[in-house]
Amino acid sequence: MSQLKAVIVGAGRMGGTIDDEVRGERGFVLPYSHAAGYAEFPQIDLAAIADLDQDKVKSLQDRYGIARGYTDYREMIDQEKPDIVSVTTPGHTHAEVVVFAAEHGARGIYAEKAFACSLAEADAMVQAVESNNVKFNMGTLRRWSAGGNKAKEIIDSGALGGAQTVISFSCGSLVLRR
Repeated sequence: MSQLKAVIVGAGRMGGTIDDEVRGERGFVLPYSHAAGYAEFPQIDLAAIADLDQDKVKSLQDRYGIARGYTDYREMIDQEKPDIVSVTTPGHTHAEVVVFAAEHGARGIYAEKAFACSLAEADAMVQAVESNNVKFNMGTLRRWSAGGNKAKEIIDSGALGGAQTVISFSCGSLVLRR
């Protein structure tokens, strides 16, 4: 199998540093960040990373041996022509980055949550990935944790009475539907 070329848009926590925060914590399996995950697979060449903060870019380049760094994700995608684009920027930028990546040759996109900040953004993202035949995944893996699912089952059963308040830490499957 030939290598797939990946790039990351966003050099913050999920891009490459959250592993330091969760190392040794119960319920977290390393690697956890996108850069650390790519580093585990010889089938993937993590070729470049982009962020507006050049210091963050340089730090992750050094840490993970990433060959090239950019401050403009558009330039990175156009120059690198990646197979996979990870989007780890704040949620309000996701639609712009996903649409650009889909329209500029990405074969797969993995975007962290939140998906979008409006229905119009969501529609634009869906249209871009579908019309360009791009595989898309959104980072909601912890939304279906065993603990969260069990808690939702108990709540749904009515054994506790009607839910008044839900406070959740990484158990997004607790979302209640009425």
